[in-house]
Amino acid sequence: MDMIYQIKNIKIDTLKFNLCIDEKAITIEPQAFDVLIHLIIHRNRLVSRQEIFDTIWGDKIVSDTSLSTYIKKLRQILGDDGKQQRVIKTIHSRGFQFVANVDELKSPDIISEPHDVKINDDTYQKLCLKPLVLPDKPSLAIMNFVDLGSSEAGVFFAYGLMTDINATLSRLPNLFISARASASIVYRLSLTPAETAKRLGVHYLVYGQTQYQDKRIKVTLTVVDAINNTEIWAEHFDRSFDDLFQVQIDIANAIAVAIDSAIEQKEIERAFLIPTEDLSAWENYHRGIWYINKTTVKDQQQTQFFLNKAISLDARFSRAYAGLSYVSMSLKLLGMSIDNKEDTKKAYDYAKRSIDYCQSESMGYMSLGRVSFFSHEPERALKYLDQGLQLNPNYSHCHAIKGIVSAHAGYTNQSLHHLEVAERLSPFDTLLFAIKMAQATSLIRQKKFTEAVEVSLQASSYPNAFFSTYAITAACLQLKGDTTKAREFVTKALQMNPAYSVEAYMQFLPFSEEPTKLLISNAMQEAGMPLMKKSFLDEVQTTL
Repeated sequence: MDMIYQIKNIKIDTLKFNLCIDEKAITIEPQAFDVLIHLIIHRNRLVSRQEIFDTIWGDKIVSDTSLSTYIKKLRQILGDDGKQQRVIKTIHSRGFQFVANVDELKSPDIISEPHDVKINDDTYQKLCLKPLVLPDKPSLAIMNFVDLGSSEAGVFFAYGLMTDINATLSRLPNLFISARASASIVYRLSLTPAETAKRLGVHYLVYGQTQYQDKRIKVTLTVVDAINNTEIWAEHFDRSFDDLFQVQIDIANAIAVAIDSAIEQKEIERAFLIPTEDLSAWENYHRGIWYINKTTVKDQQQTQFFLNKAISLDARFSRAYAGLSYVSMSLKLLGMSIDNKEDTKKAYDYAKRSIDYCQSESMGYMSLGRVSFFSHEPERALKYLDQGLQLNPNYSHCHAIKGIVSAHAGYTNQSLHHLEVAERLSPFDTLLFAIKMAQATSLIRQKKFTEAVEVSLQASSYPNAFFSTYAITAACLQLKGDTTKAREFVTKALQMNPAYSVEAYMQFLPFSEEPTKLLISNAMQEAGMPLMKKSFLDEVQTTL
């Protein structure tokens, strides 16, 4: 939405990209102007430094000092300073907030629809000189959202939602997001999706429509594969609200998660259509990631194969290292690797390297937390998982792993909360079997055995269920008093892994809280699970 903002004798025109004091144009750097507009639009709340970095600069590395310099220059232009902070207020160690009174005026040249735009031939030629080369990673642009209502509040909601989605997706290192300013300009050219994607150098385009009416917000989103001219995802949101800004944040987060998942799924499908020898680093990653939560050794080795290929093509591929860490621990859990020190160190090194190559890689912190959990260090694990969630609050697998760790550390309420969030963010996730296992564990601690049976049976019904899933289901059934059915699940676990035992379960899913550990351990034994089979370690080691 193009606007003129007036602050006393200062006018800021977002359409013409200029700032005037007493009708006299003032020179201002483009990035400083963008920072100012972002602060004004979101003046109802604190804007963090990280949000500014993500929204204005995207993938470019900009120092805190540079941002502080821009803020200082803006204060000078607006007649403010660091002491008085009458216009831009600094909240120490958190960010900034625009606090001056602002009057909003519609720009006389405002453009509401793309076909109304008149762009001269010279400008058009400059914009269309040469299509940009696609980045290696999945790439997309958020196009201008169209408000279908008649109220000014609806227009502002559409703009705010669009910028919030853009900012949220920009934080994800696995995606390349086109800058908002460029997307906005190209949108006004009324090009086809294919032409738009060429100009912006992206594969996917996000289009949105909003309608604000009678305390309800309706949002329709579509994601288009512009290269193949297909719609890969569409969703409709219809919400009532008391707090418009909170609804905006909630919808933006939900949409960002859905878009990220839809694009990853599409990239996985695309990677399977390409001959193995022709796969790029990212295509190898997406081919491998399809197997990552499957619970057979063969699937895990497939993941390992493709992730190693990805790293051979890009030695600094952060996310591939995080995936290798994940696989290393999964193979250990499945009984293929029992040497705790060597294999745990390998998984730890992979996760650490992931973070070393990209400090904003939330998957690296998730993998590091998972390694720490399997190394019997739950508090350390929770610290790493919190760091991952700070980078990406909508990362469903990080919520899931935090829920699993919390369940075994005795933090029941925390566990159930994060498991619920994980399931809400990704309701058809391949990790649902593990989420349900952890929910059952927390419910056992609460002595809610009937509910624990219900969710553990759900866990055992998922395709990725394996011997540990059947073991916890057996414990739940035994605690409820259904020994016959509990023994059936013990049999299923031992059929899948004849060397399995209670000790093996406790070794790989370590409990910090002794009472719950004993409760589950005793229930498994009563259902017929051996306490320990000497052959468990021996048989596994002979296969190495």
